[in-house]
Amino acid sequence: MVNLLLINRIGIYAASISTIIAYLTMFIYRLIDSRKYVNLKLDKSIYFLLSVVFILIFVMYYMKNIILNIIMLVFVLIFTILINKNSFRSIIKIIKSKKEQI
Repeated sequence: MVNLLLINRIGIYAASISTIIAYLTMFIYRLIDSRKYVNLKLDKSIYFLLSVVFILIFVMYYMKNIILNIIMLVFVLIFTILINKNSFRSIIKIIKSKKEQI
């Protein structure tokens, strides 16, 4: 629905924006539905930071400045690694344990 409403105004980018809105809607619905069964605690600061980074990426893309886009890419890569460092450590441990078994 959002896609059809936005396609005449912003063109092909309507698909990506409608996908973001759909995923956000599903996230909120599943969060509310899951709380009926499980006590979930969310770190709101992470979601706030992710929202800020998303807005920055969006703005930088439309500024069409290659240098700023490269700087933003490096920033996002570092940010992603920092947020997921525990997951990366777990994956590395699993890979090391698999190598030792071979």
